[in-house]
Amino acid sequence: MSAFMTEAMGFRSMGQDGRDSRFEVGDGAPGRVVEVTYTPDLAQGSWTFGEGTVHHVAFKVEDHKTQADFKAYLEGLGYTDCSDAKDRGYFMSVYFCTPGGALFEAAYALEGAFLRDETYENLGATIQTPPWLVDKRDEIIARLEPIAF
Repeated sequence: MSAFMTEAMGFRSMGQDGRDSRFEVGDGAPGRVVEVTYTPDLAQGSWTFGEGTVHHVAFKVEDHKTQADFKAYLEGLGYTDCSDAKDRGYFMSVYFCTPGGALFEAAYALEGAFLRDETYENLGATIQTPPWLVDKRDEIIARLEPIAF
């Protein structure tokens, strides 16, 4: 995972603290840091839903060409567990599994992004459902855990 983060992703290793390793890119400001926890007893790619659980980590790419070039670059290094580009309504996304089992995403925003179906003033006030899940909207909402503030 360390080699993947430094060689494939272009991050700098900033050291370890016990089971935790920190990687930075650019100026290391928020949004440019990835922390990896070494858990050898956990099956690769396994995780459960719950508060504080990360499903995947998304990285911004500028456009289709950058995304396609990055996917080809990863595959050329031997990291072939990459998806085809997926239209997510707001973004075009390519997903790839890291050697440690974490799911990463390289995505670029489509025109309008989150403002395609909401105004800026109401952004996030309602749950938006992708077209392919509209018929399951009520079921999905019923399974969500409440967030306590």
